[in-house]
Amino acid sequence: MDIKTLGKLVNPKDYPGVTFGKDVVIYGKVGIGKGSHIGDYVVLGSPTIDHVRENESLSKTIIGEKVTIGPFCVINNGAKIGSKVEIEEYCKIGWNSKIGPETMIMYRAQIHWNVRIGKKCIIGGFCCDCAEIGDEVVMFGSLIHTYQNPLKRNYKDPISLWKGKGGTEPSPKIEKQSIIGFNSLIIGGIKLCSKSFLCGNSIVTRDVKYPKVIVRGEDHLTKDEYKKKYGNSKK
Repeated sequence: MDIKTLGKLVNPKDYPGVTFGKDVVIYGKVGIGKGSHIGDYVVLGSPTIDHVRENESLSKTIIGEKVTIGPFCVINNGAKIGSKVEIEEYCKIGWNSKIGPETMIMYRAQIHWNVRIGKKCIIGGFCCDCAEIGDEVVMFGSLIHTYQNPLKRNYKDPISLWKGKGGTEPSPKIEKQSIIGFNSLIIGGIKLCSKSFLCGNSIVTRDVKYPKVIVRGEDHLTKDEYKKKYGNSKK
């Protein structure tokens, strides 16, 4: 069967206890827990471009109980959304990504392939493939790859720039209860220890090795170091 023809409008009778907006489209097998609401023009179980190109079969998509998905969201096949998750409008959840219960995905967030997000998080911004985010994290920045081998770029195969022998480049890992401010960048296989605090517009290119570190710009500071350098100023 041609994967391109698998999409169909949802039949609400197939999902008792679930409410649907207008023109919700489902691909493949999708499980939806009771008490969930799926907004207008949502696509569930969507094939990725690779799935379409290779005509690959689709993994089952799981939506937990009491999940709310806003209008115009796209949930790729194989995604697993925990119970009581809220996803605001125009968000993307990538193939095989997993979102823990009671997490909120904010307006226009982009979560790409094979991302792991813990419970009770608030996630905006951009999460690259294979990024990991622990429990109770607030993330409004961008988790991105380094593209670290520009001299080895194969112009006939641009994807080779960020794929190594083991597949995708190492991705950021954010430990629990960290806060990442707007427009911050966490670049490459960086680890942020628990309870890290990134001020807005910070750039992280090396590990934050200890808990409760404050990052401002490129500075990694303890609370006391931050007070000494910046005091109570609003610079």
